[in-house]
Amino acid sequence: MQHWVAKRILGGIAWACALPLVMMMTTFASGQDAMMDPPHPAPSLSPPTPQIVNSLQQQPSRQVLSFQPGLSSKDYLRLMAEATSFDPDVRLAAAGSSGPTLAGTTSETFAPTSSLPEESLATRPNLSTSVHSVVQKDLGPSSAGSHVPSPRFSLSYENVWLRRSGDEGTSWSSGGALGPIGEDQAAIFRIGWYSNPMERCEFAYTGSLVWHRSALHSQPTTSLLTPSGSEPDWFPSFQNSLQHEQGHTARLRSYELNKRWITDDLGNYFLGLNIIDYGEIYGLRSLDSDGSGLLGLSTSNLLAGLQGGLELWHPLSQRLALGGQGVLGLYGNFADGDWHVAVEDEVLLRRGDERFQTAAGFGLNAKGRYQFTSSLYAFGSYRWWYLAGMATVDDQTIGPLAIDAPFALSTDAGFLIHGATCGLEFVF
Repeated sequence: MQHWVAKRILGGIAWACALPLVMMMTTFASGQDAMMDPPHPAPSLSPPTPQIVNSLQQQPSRQVLSFQPGLSSKDYLRLMAEATSFDPDVRLAAAGSSGPTLAGTTSETFAPTSSLPEESLATRPNLSTSVHSVVQKDLGPSSAGSHVPSPRFSLSYENVWLRRSGDEGTSWSSGGALGPIGEDQAAIFRIGWYSNPMERCEFAYTGSLVWHRSALHSQPTTSLLTPSGSEPDWFPSFQNSLQHEQGHTARLRSYELNKRWITDDLGNYFLGLNIIDYGEIYGLRSLDSDGSGLLGLSTSNLLAGLQGGLELWHPLSQRLALGGQGVLGLYGNFADGDWHVAVEDEVLLRRGDERFQTAAGFGLNAKGRYQFTSSLYAFGSYRWWYLAGMATVDDQTIGPLAIDAPFALSTDAGFLIHGATCGLEFVF
């Protein structure tokens, strides 16, 4: 009896373990049969029409799947999207050319009875084309075809009001100094060409900045020149004069050719060539009942070299931004100068010298910008610009007024140029 009970218990355990395995094998076999054998149409009480008979005859006996085992989920979804198509017109056209209408579910889409001919699959647009069609239908032709053109050229005009500081003590007359140099107005013209939206070549011209100052001394005055013991006739024309008239003029022009890299709307940097033409002229005229005399002193600087800078912006709103710019330049200065003396009824005396000097420039700009449109900007700034290694009038020494008087040009002066600017820039 105990042996019979043990056999029953062991048999029940074996059957419980084998039952799930048998059910899995049965389900798998049924699925294989369903995929291998074409489905049969449902029985109908009425005889089939010729159209249904032709449709059934044209159906293949076995469905060939358009995808292979081992595809990734991304590729599987792409194939499903291509099969169903995003464009309803393409879907209807493909369904009409293949006979039966495609069903909406995924299982029915890949059913053997809804397989599409190879011709319709070849002519069907791909996924990107279908998405593009949907975007065009949603946005309309005006939105889909519109785009912001890349800039090709830029034009800029900038007014500058700059003051040249220093040299307030320039004078060769005991009547007094000339005082500070005033302010002058000039313009900066800039034209640029974009090789691509992030790079621009530009040419800029600044000038002409002309600073002038003068003074008139009517009381009896004398000059600060050094007399010559060997030629006393040169000196009396500037001594104990009834009137002294002084004048000092400085002129500056600048030419730039830069390559600018525009990282974004908030920053850019540039590197290029810069030529600066700067010169000064000083004159002292002496009037006296016994005669008159004229002293002239001039210096010229031609700077040529490299310059570079960095410009950064901080937006305050969608249209307004504040920023700054730093500029550094290194030049070779081809400088020359001379002084001459002309006395009434006497021969002209002239001395000159020239020298090559290394010069440098340092600039700092505080800037503001307002954007009217994507092509039009208004901007303003306050600029500080220092030039070192220059030959200026007040830095020269005039020797005794004699034929053999020496003259050595000095090129170790520096001065600051500063002032406000404003202008417009047009990009097209």
